[in-house]
Amino acid sequence: MKGIELPINVLVIVAVAVIVLLGIIALYFGGFVGPAGLMTQEAAKTQGCNRVMSAVGGCQSATPASILFDGTTGSVGKFDANGDGSITAADTLQALCEKFYGVAAGSAAGCRQVCGCSG
Repeated sequence: MKGIELPINVLVIVAVAVIVLLGIIALYFGGFVGPAGLMTQEAAKTQGCNRVMSAVGGCQSATPASILFDGTTGSVGKFDANGDGSITAADTLQALCEKFYGVAAGSAAGCRQVCGCSG
């Protein structure tokens, strides 16, 4: 009967090790992904600025207030750009520039500069 105890003990140790390893992996990747479907501030800026830089009429014709982060069709994705705790149509690239990059309220030119456009 002593021969049976060793494999059961080994199986228990392996099962605990696998559970601990999965927990560590979940914690590690959880820090990068964040809540499902939401972007980080830098990802929101990058994707919003990509829209500005690829505007049909050129960088200067883009309107940062028209680039949405509310998750609807045609928006860049979901991000609380104005920091009010909810994701609505008020979450725009302009709001992101004002909240996180110190752009003056309503300054589309300042937001375009954050994206790398000249003057």
